[in-house]
Amino acid sequence: EFRRVLFRSPLCGSGNVRLHATLFPQTMDENVVTNSLEEQPLSQLKSSSVFDVPETAAPPEVDESSLPLGQRLSSTKAPTRRDALKELAELFASGDVACFDEYAARLRPALEDKGSLCHEGALNATLAFAQHAPEEAVKEGSGIAKLMVEKHLAGKFQAKVVSALLCLLEVGAAEAVQAALQLAVEHKIPKLKAGGARAAVEAMRAFGGGSVDAKALTGRLPELLDHRDK
Repeated sequence: EFRRVLFRSPLCGSGNVRLHATLFPQTMDENVVTNSLEEQPLSQLKSSSVFDVPETAAPPEVDESSLPLGQRLSSTKAPTRRDALKELAELFASGDVACFDEYAARLRPALEDKGSLCHEGALNATLAFAQHAPEEAVKEGSGIAKLMVEKHLAGKFQAKVVSALLCLLEVGAAEAVQAALQLAVEHKIPKLKAGGARAAVEAMRAFGGGSVDAKALTGRLPELLDHRDK
């Protein structure tokens, strides 16, 4: 194949120019991609593949599975925290007394974790703590009752929250549970209000009418009957 190139040359004795064409051999197929950037026509250059060079390479993934449990509970990666919480729940369930002193303070940040991937693990660890920790340790950690109610009672893990509250009641943390349920039944969110009512009923079924102050809890519950969210 040949390429036709137009040239302009002046006409003798005049200011006019003359166009004439010359054929040159076609030396490169425009559809063929060459290896050299200088040899490629501008029409073939793609900014996404040639010019968009990342400033820094992505760092390699770090395997955190071998880190100590305390470090994994504080990891910035939600999957790592989730797995660590599962391990913590198993540790609490083992009844190892030393672990309660070491990790009881980890429950509050776990319950406050904004990563939805970690919510169930945090509640499982809290439930295991309430079921197996020495009574004194559970009473000292009973401040988590209100946090559980506020953060998780209206969610899909309501049953786990209720079970943990009943465990706290069983070891004598009635005051903390009462305050948590009071927070629930007085809340503006109907689901939280209903969750508080359910927890109160379960408490009275399990431990009798004197386990919680039912009168204080039921004063606001009639509002639920008239609420448009059935």
